[in-house]
Formats: sequence, structure tokens, C-alpha cells
Amino acid sequence: MLGIPRGEIVREAISDLRLLLSLIALYIVAAPLFGADTTRPTVGGDTARPAGVGILVTRAERVDDETGALMQQRPAAGQPADPTLELQIDLRVTASWLLHRSTEGASEDVQSCGYLRARSVLSAADLLAQHLRKSPPGPAQINALARLHEMTYRLPDLKSVARMDESCKALANLLVTIGGPLPNPGQGLPLMRPMEVDRPEDQQAEPPSLAELTTAARQASVSPALRRQLVALAQASASASADPNRQDEAAALYGVLTRAVEMTRGLQQGSLVDPQTRGRIEPQLTGGIVLFLDPRTRDA
Repeated sequence: MLGIPRGEIVREAISDLRLLLSLIALYIVAAPLFGADTTRPTVGGDTARPAGVGILVTRAERVDDETGALMQQRPAAGQPADPTLELQIDLRVTASWLLHRSTEGASEDVQSCGYLRARSVLSAADLLAQHLRKSPPGPAQINALARLHEMTYRLPDLKSVARMDESCKALANLLVTIGGPLPNPGQGLPLMRPMEVDRPEDQQAEPPSLAELTTAARQASVSPALRRQLVALAQASASASADPNRQDEAAALYGVLTRAVEMTRGLQQGSLVDPQTRGRIEPQLTGGIVLFLDPRTRDA
């Protein structure tokens, strides 16, 4: 569609899909290990702390460095601008916006989607740059490049995934034009996801019980070392829950146990996490639980 060989598009799509799946698994597993928290119910039913942003901040800083390096490659004053270079700069500014705005008190859904959208924008930047070097832009493409450039000066706040979808759809339409004419120009782009349907409160999922988490910990198909620490975490949570003077500690233990069990369920999905990635994640998760179980190293 964009003048790029079909085989190259397929290879890029497969590579991106593998990366996105690994990223989803890594995000679920790594958030608490990077000093972050996700929003989870506590023993008393209250909500805990907001999700972590370490991965987003690290990636945003890297994108900002790339943007600065590209800006230094601009022609001297008085010389015509390079549209391909400006496109790469504009799309990195957009990716940085997605990453930075997703860290500002946003929900876990916004953070996850912001990272994935930014990754897609960066991939599009590289593919379109290669395409424009081979096929100089025509009038319609130059107009879309100018509109994209203007858009980067008025990027909105991102308070919800729906707002992010709306902005990204407008961006996608411009990128399609920049890439070249569609085979069927009259066809519109499909919606990114179905409209969200609110569920009644009485139908919302209940948080898992301590007994359910303990059973899941004992039956987890993970390494013996990780299973042993999961069981120890479940036992520590049960012990603290039985003591009226340790309810704050019980809530913290329950929250970590809930996240750890969710992580192990993700690790057991062979199609989601490849063996090499799982081999890196399991020891990290095991070490994180060990540190948390000891009050002296819990903050680590």
C-alpha cells in the first residue's frame, strides 16, 4: 500500500507483533520490580497505589535524545528543509508526547497503550523515511507533512485511552496520505477497538480470595525456586491477615501476592512469552519476592 515490498511489510509486522507481545508480558512483570505499583485491590477492598512509569520515562528520554540528534542534522539557515528529516523529527516528537503524557497520573491502561502507540509511531517513522527516500513526496504528501508538523505544536493532554485513540486515528490518516495513495481511496480506516460498554457494579469481577491465590501459587507451573517463594508469600499474607495489628502489612502482602500470581499466569502462556524471555523474568521475579518478604529490604 505504501510502495514497500509486501515481504518487507510482513517481516516488519511479525517483528512488531513479537515485540509488542513481549512488551505486554514484560510490562506486567516488570512494573513492580522497577519500584512501581499497579492499581490493585487490598484486603479491605480499597484501591492501592497508581501504576509505575519507569519504562515509559526511560523510553521517553531515549526518544528525546534521538530527536535532538536529528535536529542537529538540519540544513543550515537559508537552505531548503529536508521533508524526510522533518518527518522523523515530527514523529519522534509525537512519540515523546505519548510517552510523557502517559506518565502524568494516568491509569495503567493509558500507560500501556501509550507505550505501544509510541512504539508503532517510531516504527512508522523509520518505514516512511525509507519510502520517501526512494519516492519523493508529491503535492498531497507535502500537504500532509505540513499538517503533521502543525499538529505537533498543539498535541492535547491524554486523560483516557479513548482520547489517545482519537488523536492517533487523526495521525494515522495523515501517515496514510504521506505513504502514498490507497488502492481504494474511498475506504475509511476502521475503528481501533469496539466501543467500551459499561458493566453494572454487581457484574464486576471480585478480587481473588487469599485461598484462591494460595492454591494458584502452589499449582503454578514455574521454576521450583519461584514456586517456593510464591508459597512463602502466600503464607506470610495469611499470617499477617490473622493478626489484627498487622492489617497494613497484610494489605501490602496481599497486593504483591495478587500481582505475582498474575505474572506467573502470564509466564505460563507459552505463546506470549518465549523461553529466553521467561528465563530472564523468573529469576528477577523470584529475587523481587525474596527482597519483599524481608522487612529490611522491602523498600528495595
